[in-house]
Amino acid sequence: MTDPTKPNMRCEEIVELINELLDGDIDDERYARARELLAQNPQCNTLYQTLMRTIELYRARRAEVSYLPTPKIDWPAIESCINQENAS
Repeated sequence: MTDPTKPNMRCEEIVELINELLDGDIDDERYARARELLAQNPQCNTLYQTLMRTIELYRARRAEVSYLPTPKIDWPAIESCINQENAS
């Protein structure tokens, strides 16, 4: 007999719901179900929170990087160094 106080799904089984939550592409019924499952299972909730934070950090870093100037590369100088090394 199943214990009703314990979650009956593993994180792997709700990954689809977690992905829908992360994408924001989820209907109200599935959203409510996903939140319920996450509330019942701290491990799955930790997985969800970790993925959310990872996405936030990635987006923040991507925004920072997009403002950085593109480095100017002195290709002739690099080619000269390579030629000098090959000549030795």
